[in-house]
Amino acid sequence: MLIVLAPWCPLAAAPIEVRLVEGTAHGLLLVRPVSGEIWGHGDFLQAAHSDRVECRLVLRFKDSSLHAETIAFSLQRVFTLLNYRLVQRGPSFPETLEAVLDRKTGSHKVHSTRGGKDEVSSGSVELPPDVYDGMEPMLLKNHVSAASETVHIVAFTPKPRLIQLEMVPAGNQRLVAGDTTRQGCATR
Repeated sequence: MLIVLAPWCPLAAAPIEVRLVEGTAHGLLLVRPVSGEIWGHGDFLQAAHSDRVECRLVLRFKDSSLHAETIAFSLQRVFTLLNYRLVQRGPSFPETLEAVLDRKTGSHKVHSTRGGKDEVSSGSVELPPDVYDGMEPMLLKNHVSAASETVHIVAFTPKPRLIQLEMVPAGNQRLVAGDTTRQGCATR
C-alpha cells in the first residue's frame, strides 16, 4: 500500500466514516528493508474503551533509535483524533523530536534537537475534523469506496504544518499470510 502525500491546499476533505469498529489488538512487528535483514522490532498495542480507542506503536532499531507513537481517537460515526504523541530519537532520525497534539485544548508542543540546537514550539493549533496522525492503518481498513479519500496529517517541521494525504484505490492485490491467500483492496 502506498499513500500519497501532497502539500497542504484548501481542498475540501471530510472525516472518514467508521465502517469497521476498532477493538483490542496486539501486534509484534519486524522492521526490514526490501533486502530482508532485520533492522528493528516493535509492538503495536490497541485498547478499546467505552469512549475512545488508544493505540501505541513502538519501534526499536538495532542502532538504538526509537520511534514511538501514542494515539487516542473516538469512533462516534466518524473517526476523530483526540490526541497524538510522537517521539523519534537516535541515529536513524536526522533530529530528536517529541511532539504532542491535543484536540480538546487545541494545543501543540514540539521539542526538537538538530545538530545540538534545541528548539521548542508550543501554542494553539486549529485541527480540522479530518486530521488523522498515526491512524493510517485504521483509515485504510475503512476505505471501501472506488473514489479517492483526502484527509490531513500534521507534519512537525519542527513547527506543526498541516499537509494533505490522499488515499487512492489501486485495485485488488493478492494477500498471503502463512498458508492463507486472499484477494484484498490495495490503496496507494
